[in-house]
Amino acid sequence: MPKIEVRFGNSIAREFEEFIANKAIEWDCSFDLAYTHSFKNLLTNTLLKKNKDGETYFDLAFLIASEKHVIPPKVKFAVYEHNAFKLPMFVLDKDYLIEKINRKKLPLSDQILNDFGVFFEENFDFEYVGFIRL
Repeated sequence: MPKIEVRFGNSIAREFEEFIANKAIEWDCSFDLAYTHSFKNLLTNTLLKKNKDGETYFDLAFLIASEKHVIPPKVKFAVYEHNAFKLPMFVLDKDYLIEKINRKKLPLSDQILNDFGVFFEENFDFEYVGFIRL
């Protein structure tokens, strides 16, 4: 089954980078580990939590990116290596969305994925660097 890796780079907010550096010192670990851990925490403790309507952040983000009420693919956290650094990413388990009204598959176009990545970057200060289809 096709998968999509949505990759992120360094923080774009200096204050957040300083926060992560302090956490790395506090936890006695590398900056990379503290950085990816904060990303994973964001995913598991915030983005995958359902609101009172039973929707997650991904439901809303893909609504904005696709301009349709959709069910997004399942999302999991992972890391990738770039220039000897470990950086965070999301792995989407499918390459399509499902429209809620008619249950039709809507392909995850490059435009939708890029819009999602930019939206995420603007809201959470993790630099969006692109995606890879597997």
